[in-house]
Amino acid sequence: MALRKKKKTLLAQAGGVGLAAKAKPHVESALTSAGDFVTHTAIPALNDAREKAGPALADARDKAAPYVADARDKAAPYVADARDKAREVGTPYVAQARDLSAPYVADVRSKAAPHLATVRDRTAPWSTRPR
Repeated sequence: MALRKKKKTLLAQAGGVGLAAKAKPHVESALTSAGDFVTHTAIPALNDAREKAGPALADARDKAAPYVADARDKAAPYVADARDKAREVGTPYVAQARDLSAPYVADVRSKAAPHLATVRDRTAPWSTRPR
């Protein structure tokens, strides 16, 4: 069985420290250029866009307000009617579900009562209530 060679690091593959030293000034220059672009171009452009968009958005909001109010007024009776119909239709089903589940709820409560009593008597170790 032949022994496998240990993989070389990326730096070793690139030819050692000499190449990294040659690349360092170029990387630093790119980082400086990117920082300058962000500071002197991107951030001022974003601030300018924000300043210009504010009044335009306010104007659009003001122009849309009457249409939104009109739509709300037109929809109000339909929304109220739908709400009333949902209550009328749903009420018998809710009552029926309550009636059908009552025996099961009572059974679970009776089975859980002794356990709940013992839990209530215990005080958690982190509790500030005196024992």
